[in-house]
Amino acid sequence: TLKDRTEPPDEGALMGLLAPLTEALQVLHGEHCYHRDIAPDNILLVSATGRPLLLDFGAARRVIGDMTQALTVILKPGYAPIEQHAEVPGMKQGPWTDVYALAAVVYWAITDRTPPPSVGRLLKDEHVPLAQLTSLVQERYSARLIQAVDRALQVLRDDRTPSMAAFREDLGLAGEFIPTPSRMQDELGGLMPEMRKVLLLVAMDDMSYEEAAALLSVPIGTVRSRVSRARTHLRTRLKAR
Repeated sequence: TLKDRTEPPDEGALMGLLAPLTEALQVLHGEHCYHRDIAPDNILLVSATGRPLLLDFGAARRVIGDMTQALTVILKPGYAPIEQHAEVPGMKQGPWTDVYALAAVVYWAITDRTPPPSVGRLLKDEHVPLAQLTSLVQERYSARLIQAVDRALQVLRDDRTPSMAAFREDLGLAGEFIPTPSRMQDELGGLMPEMRKVLLLVAMDDMSYEEAAALLSVPIGTVRSRVSRARTHLRTRLKAR
Protein backbone atom coordinates (compact mmCIF):
# COMPACT_ATOMS: atom_id res chain seq x y z
CA THR A 1 0.00 0.00 0.00
CA LEU A 2 0.96 3.66 -0.18
CA LYS A 3 1.68 3.50 3.55
CA ASP A 4 4.61 1.17 2.87
CA ARG A 5 6.55 3.74 0.81
CA THR A 6 9.91 4.56 2.39
CA GLU A 7 10.56 8.03 0.96
CA PRO A 8 8.54 11.05 -0.13
CA PRO A 9 7.44 10.82 -3.78
CA ASP A 10 8.39 13.62 -6.13
CA GLU A 11 5.69 15.70 -7.79
CA GLY A 12 5.57 13.52 -10.90
CA ALA A 13 4.92 10.41 -8.82
CA LEU A 14 2.29 12.22 -6.73
CA MET A 15 0.45 13.44 -9.80
CA GLY A 16 0.62 9.93 -11.23
CA LEU A 17 -1.29 8.76 -8.15
CA LEU A 18 -3.68 11.69 -7.93
CA ALA A 19 -4.81 11.61 -11.56
CA PRO A 20 -6.51 8.18 -11.42
CA LEU A 21 -7.59 8.50 -7.78
CA THR A 22 -9.34 11.84 -8.25
CA GLU A 23 -10.91 10.63 -11.47
CA ALA A 24 -12.32 7.50 -9.81
CA LEU A 25 -13.62 9.48 -6.85
CA GLN A 26 -15.24 12.02 -9.15
CA VAL A 27 -17.15 9.19 -10.82
CA LEU A 28 -18.11 7.78 -7.42
CA HIS A 29 -19.34 11.17 -6.24
CA GLY A 30 -21.41 11.48 -9.39
CA GLU A 31 -23.49 8.63 -8.00
CA HIS A 32 -23.84 10.48 -4.67
CA CYS A 33 -21.60 7.94 -2.98
CA TYR A 34 -18.61 8.93 -0.83
CA HIS A 35 -15.73 6.77 0.34
CA ARG A 36 -15.24 8.37 3.79
CA ASP A 37 -12.19 6.30 4.72
CA ILE A 38 -9.38 7.45 2.41
CA ALA A 39 -5.98 6.90 4.02
CA PRO A 40 -2.54 5.60 2.95
CA ASP A 41 -3.31 2.05 4.07
CA ASN A 42 -6.40 2.03 1.85
CA ILE A 43 -4.49 2.88 -1.33
CA LEU A 44 -2.95 -0.21 -2.91
CA LEU A 45 -0.10 0.25 -5.39
CA VAL A 46 -0.24 -2.50 -8.02
CA SER A 47 3.28 -3.97 -8.12
CA ALA A 48 3.44 -4.43 -11.89
CA THR A 49 2.36 -0.93 -12.87
CA GLY A 50 2.44 1.23 -9.73
CA ARG A 51 -1.18 2.13 -10.46
CA PRO A 52 -3.16 3.03 -7.31
CA LEU A 53 -6.31 1.19 -6.33
CA LEU A 54 -8.63 2.55 -3.65
CA LEU A 55 -9.57 -0.13 -1.13
CA ASP A 56 -12.06 -0.58 1.71
CA PHE A 57 -15.42 0.87 0.75
CA GLY A 58 -16.90 -0.33 4.03
CA ALA A 59 -17.43 3.25 5.19
CA ALA A 60 -18.96 4.45 1.92
CA ARG A 61 -22.35 6.07 2.15
CA ARG A 62 -24.88 7.12 -0.44
CA VAL A 63 -26.75 10.40 -0.09
CA ILE A 64 -30.07 10.94 -1.86
CA GLY A 65 -31.30 14.53 -2.00
CA ASP A 66 -31.26 15.92 1.51
CA MET A 67 -31.83 12.52 3.09
CA THR A 68 -28.70 10.99 4.64
CA GLN A 69 -28.58 7.31 5.48
CA ALA A 70 -27.43 6.83 9.06
CA LEU A 71 -24.37 4.59 9.03
CA THR A 72 -21.69 3.87 11.58
CA VAL A 73 -19.17 6.69 11.54
CA ILE A 74 -15.69 5.57 10.53
CA LEU A 75 -12.88 7.86 11.66
CA LYS A 76 -9.14 7.90 11.11
CA PRO A 77 -7.49 10.73 13.07
CA GLY A 78 -5.79 13.19 10.77
CA TYR A 79 -7.67 12.02 7.71
CA ALA A 80 -11.29 12.48 8.83
CA PRO A 81 -12.59 16.05 8.42
CA ILE A 82 -14.69 17.77 11.06
CA GLU A 83 -18.05 16.87 9.47
CA GLN A 84 -17.37 13.18 10.07
CA HIS A 85 -17.34 13.87 13.80
CA ALA A 86 -20.86 15.28 13.98
CA GLU A 87 -24.11 14.79 12.07
CA VAL A 88 -25.61 18.24 12.58
CA PRO A 89 -27.04 20.84 10.18
CA GLY A 90 -24.25 22.75 8.49
CA MET A 91 -21.80 19.86 8.84
CA LYS A 92 -23.08 17.50 6.18
CA GLN A 93 -20.75 15.07 4.49
CA GLY A 94 -20.22 15.20 0.74
CA PRO A 95 -17.51 15.34 -1.94
CA TRP A 96 -15.58 17.81 0.24
CA THR A 97 -15.23 15.06 2.85
CA ASP A 98 -13.20 12.84 0.52
CA VAL A 99 -11.31 15.89 -0.78
CA TYR A 100 -10.03 16.59 2.74
CA ALA A 101 -8.98 12.98 3.31
CA LEU A 102 -7.16 12.68 -0.01
CA ALA A 103 -5.36 15.98 0.60
CA ALA A 104 -4.35 14.67 4.03
CA VAL A 105 -2.85 11.63 2.30
CA VAL A 106 -0.80 13.91 0.04
CA TYR A 107 0.29 15.96 3.07
CA TRP A 108 1.40 12.78 4.83
CA ALA A 109 3.24 11.54 1.72
CA ILE A 110 5.22 14.79 1.50
CA THR A 111 5.87 15.44 5.20
CA ASP A 112 5.72 11.92 6.69
CA ARG A 113 3.17 13.13 9.23
CA THR A 114 -0.59 13.42 9.24
CA PRO A 115 -2.42 16.70 9.82
CA PRO A 116 -3.67 17.19 13.40
CA PRO A 117 -7.13 15.70 14.14
CA SER A 118 -9.80 18.02 12.75
CA VAL A 119 -11.67 18.38 16.06
CA GLY A 120 -8.53 19.78 17.66
CA ARG A 121 -7.98 22.06 14.69
CA LEU A 122 -11.45 23.51 15.19
CA LEU A 123 -10.57 24.48 18.77
CA LYS A 124 -6.96 25.51 18.14
CA ASP A 125 -5.57 25.03 14.68
CA GLU A 126 -1.93 23.95 14.95
CA HIS A 127 -1.80 22.53 11.45
CA VAL A 128 1.19 23.80 9.46
CA PRO A 129 0.27 24.34 5.78
CA LEU A 130 2.67 23.09 3.13
CA ALA A 131 3.26 26.68 2.05
CA GLN A 132 4.95 27.33 5.41
CA LEU A 133 7.22 24.26 5.18
CA THR A 134 9.55 25.98 2.75
CA SER A 135 12.65 23.94 3.60
CA LEU A 136 10.74 20.73 2.84
CA VAL A 137 8.77 21.68 -0.26
CA GLN A 138 10.88 24.38 -1.93
CA GLU A 139 12.20 23.38 -5.36
CA ARG A 140 10.61 19.93 -4.99
CA TYR A 141 6.92 20.71 -5.36
CA SER A 142 5.18 23.36 -7.44
CA ALA A 143 3.27 26.27 -5.96
CA ARG A 144 0.17 24.93 -7.71
CA LEU A 145 0.33 21.58 -5.92
CA ILE A 146 1.07 23.20 -2.56
CA GLN A 147 -1.81 25.67 -2.88
CA ALA A 148 -4.21 22.93 -4.01
CA VAL A 149 -3.40 20.72 -1.01
CA ASP A 150 -3.51 23.59 1.48
CA ARG A 151 -6.92 24.71 0.20
CA ALA A 152 -8.28 21.16 0.33
CA LEU A 153 -7.13 20.83 3.95
CA GLN A 154 -9.09 23.79 5.29
CA VAL A 155 -10.84 22.60 8.42
CA LEU A 156 -14.15 24.35 7.71
CA ARG A 157 -16.17 23.11 4.75
CA ASP A 158 -16.97 26.63 3.48
CA ASP A 159 -13.22 27.38 3.16
CA ARG A 160 -12.36 24.03 1.61
CA THR A 161 -12.24 22.80 -1.98
CA PRO A 162 -15.89 21.86 -2.58
CA SER A 163 -15.60 18.92 -4.96
CA MET A 164 -13.23 16.45 -6.56
CA ALA A 165 -13.69 18.26 -9.88
CA ALA A 166 -12.54 21.50 -8.23
CA PHE A 167 -9.58 19.68 -6.64
CA ARG A 168 -8.59 18.31 -10.04
CA GLU A 169 -8.80 21.81 -11.48
CA ASP A 170 -6.62 23.21 -8.68
CA LEU A 171 -4.08 20.45 -9.35
CA GLY A 172 -4.07 21.11 -13.09
CA LEU A 173 -5.75 17.79 -13.88
CA ALA A 174 -9.10 19.11 -15.11
CA GLY A 175 -8.26 18.65 -18.78
CA GLU A 176 -5.92 15.74 -18.30
CA PHE A 177 -5.50 13.38 -21.22
CA ILE A 178 -6.86 9.92 -20.44
CA PRO A 179 -6.35 7.39 -23.25
CA THR A 180 -9.02 4.82 -24.09
CA PRO A 181 -8.30 1.34 -25.50
CA SER A 182 -9.95 2.08 -28.86
CA ARG A 183 -8.03 5.34 -29.34
CA MET A 184 -4.70 3.82 -28.37
CA GLN A 185 -5.37 0.83 -30.65
CA ASP A 186 -5.66 3.24 -33.58
CA GLU A 187 -2.38 4.94 -32.67
CA LEU A 188 -0.60 1.58 -32.50
CA GLY A 189 -2.20 0.32 -35.69
CA GLY A 190 0.99 0.31 -37.79
CA LEU A 191 2.72 -2.30 -35.62
CA MET A 192 2.74 -6.08 -35.78
CA PRO A 193 -0.39 -7.54 -34.07
CA GLU A 194 1.50 -9.12 -31.16
CA MET A 195 3.48 -5.98 -30.41
CA ARG A 196 0.37 -3.82 -30.74
CA LYS A 197 -1.50 -6.04 -28.26
CA VAL A 198 1.29 -5.89 -25.67
CA LEU A 199 1.90 -2.14 -26.04
CA LEU A 200 -1.82 -1.49 -25.68
CA LEU A 201 -1.71 -3.23 -22.29
CA VAL A 202 1.22 -1.02 -21.28
CA ALA A 203 -0.53 2.14 -22.49
CA MET A 204 -3.60 1.28 -20.41
CA ASP A 205 -1.40 0.57 -17.32
CA ASP A 206 -2.31 -3.13 -17.36
CA MET A 207 1.29 -4.28 -17.92
CA SER A 208 4.62 -2.86 -16.84
CA TYR A 209 7.32 -1.70 -19.24
CA GLU A 210 9.62 -4.41 -17.91
CA GLU A 211 7.09 -7.19 -18.52
CA ALA A 212 6.39 -5.94 -22.04
CA ALA A 213 10.09 -5.72 -22.91
CA ALA A 214 10.68 -9.27 -21.69
CA LEU A 215 7.65 -10.61 -23.53
CA LEU A 216 8.60 -8.94 -26.82
CA SER A 217 12.35 -9.54 -26.41
CA VAL A 218 13.12 -5.87 -27.06
CA PRO A 219 14.92 -3.22 -24.97
CA ILE A 220 12.75 -1.48 -22.39
CA GLY A 221 13.61 1.83 -24.06
CA THR A 222 11.87 0.63 -27.22
CA VAL A 223 8.69 -0.05 -25.28
CA ARG A 224 8.81 3.33 -23.54
CA SER A 225 9.43 5.28 -26.74
CA ARG A 226 6.69 3.47 -28.70
CA VAL A 227 4.08 4.02 -25.98
CA SER A 228 5.18 7.60 -25.34
CA ARG A 229 5.04 8.40 -29.06
CA ALA A 230 1.52 6.96 -29.36
CA ARG A 231 0.31 8.86 -26.28
CA THR A 232 1.82 12.14 -27.49
CA HIS A 233 0.38 11.80 -30.97
CA LEU A 234 -3.09 10.99 -29.63
CA ARG A 235 -2.95 13.88 -27.13
CA THR A 236 -1.99 16.31 -29.91
CA ARG A 237 -4.69 14.99 -32.23
CA LEU A 238 -7.43 15.29 -29.58
CA LYS A 239 -6.41 18.82 -28.61
CA ALA A 240 -6.58 19.87 -32.25
CA ARG A 241 -10.26 18.93 -32.48
